[in-house]
Amino acid sequence: MPNPRKPGMMRAAYIPNIPAPHHDELLHSAIARAAVHLGHWSPKGLLAAIYGDRGQLACPDLPGSISLLRELAKDCWSLSIEELARRHTLFGYYTYFLEPAQRTAVLQAMMHRSGHLHVRLGVCSGSVRRIPFFRLCPSCTREDLERHGETYWRRTHHLPGVAVCALHGDDLLETAIPYRAMGRHEHVAAHPRLIARARPVLESIERREVALAIARSSAGLLESLSVEARPDYRQTLRFHGFIGRYNGGARFRQAVRRAIPVSLLAAMFTSVDTEGAPGWLDRMRRKPRRSLHPLCHVVTRLVLDALPERGDVPKVNRRPDLRGKSRDQGLRARAAALMATGLSTHAIALRLGVEWETAHRLLTPLKPPAPIFRGSKGGADRNEWTALRTRLPGATKSELRRTAPALYMRLYRADKRWLSSQAGAPAKRKPVIRIDWAGRDADLAGRIAAAAQEMRSRAPLTRVTRSRILGELQLRSLLAHKSANLPKTLAALVRHCETVEAFQARRLIAVMRSQPKGCGLGELALLRAANINVDRLPDRGARLLAQAKGVAA
Repeated sequence: MPNPRKPGMMRAAYIPNIPAPHHDELLHSAIARAAVHLGHWSPKGLLAAIYGDRGQLACPDLPGSISLLRELAKDCWSLSIEELARRHTLFGYYTYFLEPAQRTAVLQAMMHRSGHLHVRLGVCSGSVRRIPFFRLCPSCTREDLERHGETYWRRTHHLPGVAVCALHGDDLLETAIPYRAMGRHEHVAAHPRLIARARPVLESIERREVALAIARSSAGLLESLSVEARPDYRQTLRFHGFIGRYNGGARFRQAVRRAIPVSLLAAMFTSVDTEGAPGWLDRMRRKPRRSLHPLCHVVTRLVLDALPERGDVPKVNRRPDLRGKSRDQGLRARAAALMATGLSTHAIALRLGVEWETAHRLLTPLKPPAPIFRGSKGGADRNEWTALRTRLPGATKSELRRTAPALYMRLYRADKRWLSSQAGAPAKRKPVIRIDWAGRDADLAGRIAAAAQEMRSRAPLTRVTRSRILGELQLRSLLAHKSANLPKTLAALVRHCETVEAFQARRLIAVMRSQPKGCGLGELALLRAANINVDRLPDRGARLLAQAKGVAA
């Protein structure tokens, strides 16, 4: 829904000579260049001139409240607001894999408000590394100077996981300009001199063709007019043997490391395992239930494209049966011979190529086989169980089982259906009280009284209010959710908090008591010394004076 203008918001000025955005330029960069062209050196003054709102945030990738630029975009730039979002923000990249309704909701949020879009799209919570500084490409900068006489921040240079220019293949250089500056309202323009102190995003790029493929695939998401909501890769992964076969997940991670260098994966993602594979790969092998970061899809598609037409599917379609190894007489003899030489269990496991638990079982004498169970005694066991239930009518099924475990096991193995129909008494459930609310209520009431007393003794005088007490005692959340369990606490708040009139009377009493005897001030001077405006009182402070004199005397 549209966000109405806040009270006091200025109307944006019509500026006919503001420079139009260049191809692939961030809206953040276009506004920063406007500051240079128009001579606006005050960040908030520029925002007031363009947006009509001095409090607009300078967000480089997903700016908000762009509907305030409607007149500027239409008259100066010949762009609609939708075109402005698609051509000069990262809207297309972050919403490429969303449902149409979600894309529309995100676009509406960018048009009419500016809050929580990064949280909503999962930009903040994913394992993808965030961009710390603005970036430039040397070749792009030279072309910009020849064509426009200035350079600017490009969208394709600031996509997550991109280390090279998608157009030229040059290393992207990180400047000293923070991508998300501490001054949240300042738009900083690009300048060629920033390249002198810039450094590459990655010091060394292994297999540059892979980094270039990632950059071009990511840029393709920006430029594409079609979208693909929640792609499902399970059929392709199953064809290559990564799903439905033994150790398919490990082979998928190996394929990722084979297609993309580990150093590049570590530069793109913050969460990788000990072998360098990112942690989200297993989610690609399951049914898609929620959206992933676009970079995850770019990497997955790059890996699948690098696979051969026929996957290297192993012939073994299930886990090999390794049970019963501890009963192998040959292995037991070898383990006994190694133990005779004085080796430890772990050393024996290493020599035999087994786990140490298996080595321990090889060294442990075999237990005799359990006797074969011949079944229940027929009706005799049923009669005995029925008699037990009659003798203990209040016992639950678990209590009956503990009373006659052998009888229960015989019936469970041979007559399970009948045993399941013989339910015991229902279990007696006692309410579990984990919190002593009465004790906590009394304790909090005492703490509130002590806090109110301490506030009354402060200098300068401080009004005792509900908000101040709850804030200092850190009880706002507790009272908001559990007020029904704390009646004494609520009563203590009502009893000890001051009204405005009571606080004024206390100030007036303090002024009266501070005056030396014999040289007191007049009534109007007393009220003025207590910072009380008599023009706001219907009786001009007469009741306050009477109340204060009665207490001060």
